[in-house]
Amino acid sequence: MQLPSGRGKVNAWGENHLWLRYRKGSKLSGLVEPRISVAKASESVKSDTLTPELNFGFWTEIMGSDYDKIIWLIEKNRYVKEVFPNAPAKLNFARDIKRIRKIIYDIKVVRNRVFHHEPVFNTRKLSFNELLTTYKDAKELLGWLSRDALCFFEGNNQFESLVNLIPSSMKL
Repeated sequence: MQLPSGRGKVNAWGENHLWLRYRKGSKLSGLVEPRISVAKASESVKSDTLTPELNFGFWTEIMGSDYDKIIWLIEKNRYVKEVFPNAPAKLNFARDIKRIRKIIYDIKVVRNRVFHHEPVFNTRKLSFNELLTTYKDAKELLGWLSRDALCFFEGNNQFESLVNLIPSSMKL
C-alpha cells in the first residue's frame, strides 16, 4: 500500500506529520487509514470530516511517548489544556502522564475484550476490581475531555446497574 501523494490539498498537513509516520519494518500504521479514506472522498480535509474517521487506536497512540517531543512537549504542558480542558487545575502533565497513559491503555484492553466478545473480568488479565477501577478512571478522563460527554455518558450508561446484578461470589 502506498500513501497517496500529489493530490492537491489533501496532503495539507505535510508528508512528515504524525499520522503518516510508520514504524520501520512494519506495515503502515492503522493511523494512516483514516487519512487515506478521507483523501479518497474529498480534495480538502477539514477537522469535522477527519476527526470522525480517526479510530480508537489513533487516540491511544497519540498519547504514547513517541509523541512527547512532537506534540506534547511534556515539560511545557503543550496542548494539555486544549485536549483536557476540564482537567484539575493542579494537574501536572509531566508528573501524571504515566497514570493517564495507563488509564488509556486499560480502557483499550477492556474495549478490545468487549468488542472481541471476550470475558471482561476475572481473567488472568483483568480482575473484577481492575475493571471497576478502569471504569472509574475512564469516567474521570472523559470528564477532563468534555463535561457534556460525561453527562451524556452518565445518562445513558448501564454499567453500574449491571455490576450490581453480578453475584458477590463472582466478584473476586
